[in-house]
Amino acid sequence: MATIHSLKVFICVYQKRNISETARQFYCSQPSVSRIILDLETEFNTVLFERYHRRLIPTPQADQLYRHAERIIMDYQEMEQAMHQKQETIRVGSTVTISNILLPSAIHSFHAENPDIRIEVTVNNGANLQQALMDNRLDVALIEDSLHFPDLQTMEFCKDELVLLVPPSHPLAHKNSISIHDLNGLPFLKRDEGSAVREYTDHIFRENGVQVDTIWQSTSTRAIVNAVREGLGITVLPYQMCTQDIEQGYVIPVTLADVSLTRHYYVVTHRQKIMTEALSEWIRLLTVHL
Repeated sequence: MATIHSLKVFICVYQKRNISETARQFYCSQPSVSRIILDLETEFNTVLFERYHRRLIPTPQADQLYRHAERIIMDYQEMEQAMHQKQETIRVGSTVTISNILLPSAIHSFHAENPDIRIEVTVNNGANLQQALMDNRLDVALIEDSLHFPDLQTMEFCKDELVLLVPPSHPLAHKNSISIHDLNGLPFLKRDEGSAVREYTDHIFRENGVQVDTIWQSTSTRAIVNAVREGLGITVLPYQMCTQDIEQGYVIPVTLADVSLTRHYYVVTHRQKIMTEALSEWIRLLTVHL
C-alpha cells in the first residue's frame, strides 16, 4: 500500500526525472528507489515512467498520481505542524516592497486583535515566494506580480504606483511628461530577476517595443536610488519607497504620458491550503483594512 514515504520518493523521482539523484536525496540505494516505484506501479496496475535513452518520461498516469500525491503530502505536513505546535503560527511570505510599505502595520494590527498567534515572515522575490507556497514552506504570500503556477490563487488587496526616476541633471528631469519610447537606449538600473518590479518593467518595455540599456541589476532598492542620485542611470521603482528622496530633490519623478504604472498587490495561497481560522482572519484583515 502506498505510504507517505513512498509518495515522497515518487514525487522526487517525478520532479528530478532521475533515480540516482532521488536515491542520494533520500540516503538510500538506487534499487530501493526503483522498488518503491515498481510497488506503486503494481498497486495501481499502471506504468508510471517510460525509459528512453536512460531518461525517465512520466506517463499521464504519473501526472495524475503526482497531483494527488502533492495534495496528500501537503495535508500530512499541515497535520504534523498542527499536532506539534502549541502556538498557532502563520508563515507569511512578502516581497521587499510590501514588507517595507505595508507588512509591519498589518502585523501590528493583527497582533492587536490576535495576540496569541505567531507570525513568521520570509522576505523574498515573487518567484521564490510562489515556489515556497507550492512546496508548503509558506501558508500565504503577498506579491505584486502575476502567478506562475495554476495551483495558486490570488485575491487583490491593495495597489500602488511605480514612478520613473531620473537624476536632477538628466535632460528628462525638465520635462513634465514623456513617452515611454523616449527611454530607448538610455542607461537603466533594474531590480534583480524574479522581483515583481523587474517583471513589471520588463513586461512594459516588451509590450511597447522599448529597449533600454541595462547597466545595473540589484536586489537593493536603496542601492538603485543612490545610483540614480549619482547620475549613473534612470530607474522605475515604487513611489512609496522613494518618497523622501523625491521630496528632498535627490531624484526627480517623470510622468509617462502613454503608460500607466499602477500596480496591484495580491494575497496568494495554494488552492488546496487548509484555511484555518487564524489564516482566514489574517487574509480578512489585509483585504478589509489595507
